[in-house]
Amino acid sequence: MFEGREEESLATEECRATDVLQGQRPTLLGFSGGIYYPSVIPRKMSTLQSRWFLEDTVEDVLLAEDGYPNKKKLNDVLRHDFFGRGVVNANEGVLMGEFVANPEKFVHDIKLLHEVEDKTMFELLKAEYLLRQQGVVTLKQWMSFENKKLVPSYPRRILNIVLRDLKTMTVVTGPHIIGAFYRAVYDARWSHVVEVPGGEGVGMEVREGQPPQLWEFQEDQHTLAPSNHAEQLPPPQLRLMVLTSSRGWPFSWFRFEYLPHCYVTVEVERVWKIVLDDLTDWLITHGGGRFEPVTRIVIGTPGVGKSMNVGSYLLYHLLHYDAEKLPIVVHFIADRVFIFDKTTSVVVRFENVLDAWKVVTELSASVCGYIIYDVSEMGGMPSIKLPPTGWGMTLLTTPHCINYMEWKEEMDAKEIIVNCPDESDVKAMCAWRTRDRPAQEQAEYWSKIRDCMEYVGPVLRRLFNEANHGMYFDLVDNGVEDIVPVAGNYYIGLCSDILWHRCSRFQKLSKIVRVLGACRTERFRSAPISPVFKGKVYALLGRIMKWPVGFRMVLIPNYILLPAAVEEYGALAFMYCEFVKRIHDKLRELRAPAGGRKPRPCVLHVNPQLFPIDAVALLPKLSCPAKVDVRYRVLYVPGMRDFPLVDAFFFVDAPRKTMVGLQTATAKMHHITSSAVRQFSERLAEVFNDWEAFSVGLSWEIIYVQHAECRSVDTWQRCGVNNDPYEAQREAGDAASEFWNENVHHYLLKVSVGDAIAACGREVAVIFLGDTRMDVLNLDSSLWRDNRA
Repeated sequence: MFEGREEESLATEECRATDVLQGQRPTLLGFSGGIYYPSVIPRKMSTLQSRWFLEDTVEDVLLAEDGYPNKKKLNDVLRHDFFGRGVVNANEGVLMGEFVANPEKFVHDIKLLHEVEDKTMFELLKAEYLLRQQGVVTLKQWMSFENKKLVPSYPRRILNIVLRDLKTMTVVTGPHIIGAFYRAVYDARWSHVVEVPGGEGVGMEVREGQPPQLWEFQEDQHTLAPSNHAEQLPPPQLRLMVLTSSRGWPFSWFRFEYLPHCYVTVEVERVWKIVLDDLTDWLITHGGGRFEPVTRIVIGTPGVGKSMNVGSYLLYHLLHYDAEKLPIVVHFIADRVFIFDKTTSVVVRFENVLDAWKVVTELSASVCGYIIYDVSEMGGMPSIKLPPTGWGMTLLTTPHCINYMEWKEEMDAKEIIVNCPDESDVKAMCAWRTRDRPAQEQAEYWSKIRDCMEYVGPVLRRLFNEANHGMYFDLVDNGVEDIVPVAGNYYIGLCSDILWHRCSRFQKLSKIVRVLGACRTERFRSAPISPVFKGKVYALLGRIMKWPVGFRMVLIPNYILLPAAVEEYGALAFMYCEFVKRIHDKLRELRAPAGGRKPRPCVLHVNPQLFPIDAVALLPKLSCPAKVDVRYRVLYVPGMRDFPLVDAFFFVDAPRKTMVGLQTATAKMHHITSSAVRQFSERLAEVFNDWEAFSVGLSWEIIYVQHAECRSVDTWQRCGVNNDPYEAQREAGDAASEFWNENVHHYLLKVSVGDAIAACGREVAVIFLGDTRMDVLNLDSSLWRDNRA
């Protein structure tokens, strides 16, 4: 059966030119009427050099020559090979692929069953089934599979011979055609994940095919913004789409990693919608021609799936776009280039980028095309000659300026900032990855990944590489040591794009977040990669802000964007004594409705000297399993996911024992619920020793810190009761709501630019409008005292 396969491959072909006519413009593969290609691509295939690839599937290697018997019907095989013995009507629709998984279920005649199992065809089917159950789908995976003896000897010998030949075969280095790869991408299989309220496992359900309704987007000046998921669709709500290619995607082609699944989140879909609008404007509104389409730069955090997910999804849709208007798509990935010819459904692979660039330049003279350029290596910025005139192009890159800045300025390219996957995105990915497992295992897997995400962040490359979790944990534990204190605001927040101007270990602990800049165009700021690391960094910044130079460094440079700066750092500003002295008279109590409590001044209004003098991060049990003692005048910064009610808090013991909560994030300033109050109390009990005893007689005060022009909160915040299904939960909710409404005092603090400047004891002399890094620091290293605990 196997003889002859070394001569003629059934799965994929890789062909080199041996007869190129110089000076002519031959057609690819000799197809008449097709697109004219430059002479670097062969006019005809007089000599073929065929072989298997590591990306080829075990199914192809073992079953293709017999016509894929796994797709034949059991009854048809019994009629053809066994004279109809064992044929029953109940098995009329059963495929051999189903039969091989459980033969006794479909054939009850033991003698006949043994005869079927003795067939070579069954042996090959069984081998393919067993390997698929072990997650071995491609030759690449077979190469690293340790338990090869699981497979019967004959199929095992076939697979090993193919591997041996692959290792000894000379690698083709010129431009060559790779068959089957085009159709693998074009015919990628759809599935999707929806959130099912009250569902088993993780409350997610995997469904085949495309979803009936995609996410919706709304125009926001010069960009698109996702509509609110909860408001736009009734349950079950779409959380994730998955495209599966039998040959994987170009990002993993000819590499020792098989990546067949492309995860499509709302952020990935948003990129395609923007590019689709560009294509419509270019090819339909203006009819192509010499009209210059918009060039785009997709920027995302390293490791979140730009290359694999965004690049693959763009390629899929571009291949399905009208071939008459857009016949060519080119995918640059590091040192590999793939030219997709939609008119003939083939892919040409180049291993020399210069050759590919020459081909693209010549093609641009006669046809329209689109380039996806993946900057997979540091400093791999494309030539400023790309794209050629009249072609579209999207660049995929990390935020490192060396990868794109010069090209961006030359092309006047527009940025698309891709946010990291959120928790619901990752949860849906976990549901999809464990779709064949019991509900209990699904829940356990998600719990493990969720705990890891709290530590290392939503970086898919790290989350799903479980073997290296320990290394990433160590990176987070030691990362704060890399921060240079006198430039702390360059690492996070509104000025932090400077972080990516040069290489730094801190980049591995940062993510980028999309914000709208001038003229509502997209830009990004940096943020700590995870809740744990954010707690550690903010605790360090809090200690830095004890000093005038630290306060100026963190808060003042952002004061043109002060509303955002107050939300980012407002809680940390209470570490600076001069700031507290400046604002203590501005603390205004938000009074409960008539008939409520008597007015009471905030403890900081009574005595501003009670400001916190140290800052500590509160970390989850995974990082810090031991509880800690409560300390007065220590600013506790949560380093946990979904910490409710406040962004930081501290305790004072006079004039009364009080917890002072500081709330700056506007998202937490609405819809106070009994479950949030209960969760807050439970979190405190988890991290502090003897919390029950300490909390007796403890007064709660919440300070809402806002910019002077913000109108987010200006009235007393009532706590609503959740509609819990169980009586015990309802009683606990009623108690929490009653405690909040009767005992918690609320205060409002409006912070102005003048407050921030005056707290530093000097006026700012020079302001460069439009520049958030203004010349106001006048940092003197002699003034700096490193106060890290």
